[in-house]
Amino acid sequence: MDIETGQVRVEELVAVHDAGRVINPGGALGQVEGSCVMGIGYALLEELQVEQGKTLNCALDTYLIPTALDTTAIKAKVLEIPEPFGPYGAKGLGESPLTPTAPAIHNAVRDALGISLNRIPMTPERVIAALQSSKEHL
Repeated sequence: MDIETGQVRVEELVAVHDAGRVINPGGALGQVEGSCVMGIGYALLEELQVEQGKTLNCALDTYLIPTALDTTAIKAKVLEIPEPFGPYGAKGLGESPLTPTAPAIHNAVRDALGISLNRIPMTPERVIAALQSSKEHL
């Protein structure tokens, strides 16, 4: 985190998920990593802007999504705890790793700054505004 610019950078992300019996290990790890990247985008970049029912940022040059430059080291692990009611002990993995990623990044920012941002994405402008607001309340 750079408090001068408000830029938040995730340096490392650890994701561990229960997938039941893993049938395709490479696919399962790829699913976890991809969902984590989506969570980084949700936490720091992506924001749908709508005005009077019209989407203002409907193209990739205005709607920001994470690229390879926005990702980080992701330590992904898939636990194999067979599901007794699933086929061959498998469970669906889907995009469940997306769910905790943005809140985890938010908590890391809160711990680093000592303040909580009340909105995502946590853009540099919002981080700086939150820092300035917290100084005004001292």
